[in-house]
Amino acid sequence: MIYLDPNKVKEIVNSLYVSQILEAYGETGVTTLRDILETLHKLFQFIEPELVKGSLLVFKLLDSNAGPIDLPNPQRFTNPQYLAQEYATDSHPYNSAVQICSNGDLMFWKDFNLDVTQLHDRAIVYLYKNRQDIFFIRGNQCIVPNPSPVYASFFSIPTFRLLRDALENYKWRWIRTSRCRIFCTVWHGGEESHRLFFINGPESTMRRSLVQFLDTVLGGIAEIRPEQVIDETHPVDIKVTWMFSNRLALVEIKWLGKSINDEGKIVRHTDYRAREGAQQLAEYLDENYAEVPTHQTRGYLVVIDGRRRGLSSSSKSVNHRDGFWYEDKEITYNPAFHLIREDFEEPIRMFTGPICRVD
Repeated sequence: MIYLDPNKVKEIVNSLYVSQILEAYGETGVTTLRDILETLHKLFQFIEPELVKGSLLVFKLLDSNAGPIDLPNPQRFTNPQYLAQEYATDSHPYNSAVQICSNGDLMFWKDFNLDVTQLHDRAIVYLYKNRQDIFFIRGNQCIVPNPSPVYASFFSIPTFRLLRDALENYKWRWIRTSRCRIFCTVWHGGEESHRLFFINGPESTMRRSLVQFLDTVLGGIAEIRPEQVIDETHPVDIKVTWMFSNRLALVEIKWLGKSINDEGKIVRHTDYRAREGAQQLAEYLDENYAEVPTHQTRGYLVVIDGRRRGLSSSSKSVNHRDGFWYEDKEITYNPAFHLIREDFEEPIRMFTGPICRVD
């Protein structure tokens, strides 16, 4: 699921920003660039680029004996891990900057007002803004082409966007028509049924289906674990932990529709169940942040929507109008956590269709 655009890769090779820096600044520039690139990989190991709502400037002066630039109120960090908290807790757009000192320390300004043109003659300057990687070389911008839509930055590893992309793929290719061999068993009457009612307690089967899918897609770069304890009473459905970074994702699954219980009676879950799941996930995120504040965590609410209009306990089939009545009926969340919290992804509603009779 990591898509690389071969044309973009070719463009990167052809642009050769390294050679441009060599031509502009000589060997000192290339040596300084190596320090910049090493720091970028470390920074994006702990800072999710998509959380940078304004811009992030990273620079190192060409003069190895130079100290920090003369701007007020810098914070000094020896480990970029702790910078993550600056972005995890503040969704306000601002222009931040990091200066790499000769001893490896990082000077951080949360609100950076220096004109970049005052730096490019005496420093190697990198800027991340609007999902673009930019080097300033003697006043000229050199944009590094991004070869994949799931990379927020060419210098970062794909994490949250890759998971979102995977969930969209799962929604359209596997759930909409119950194509997944595990998921198709959630229907009362089995995979040969008309997919009207869920079985009693379908949650564990839905979770097992999504765990297998994510493990197939993200295996090797992330660990996928079901039912991970977050607070003292409830486990989150799925926890995704990326290797070689501080990223975590909590995935909560809720289903809508009707199921048949062991007594043959209907159990009905409406859109209230989705809103309840959103509140539950927000609480999990709060609990998780209290436990691991240096990790960057994002919550994903997956809503499996199997609602049909007009079903009764005696229904054996459904027409297309009633079967797909809820196909495009999105859910209103109040509060809308995905709009007011930086760590809450927009909920993903996955409508799963029936097999309809022809009237």
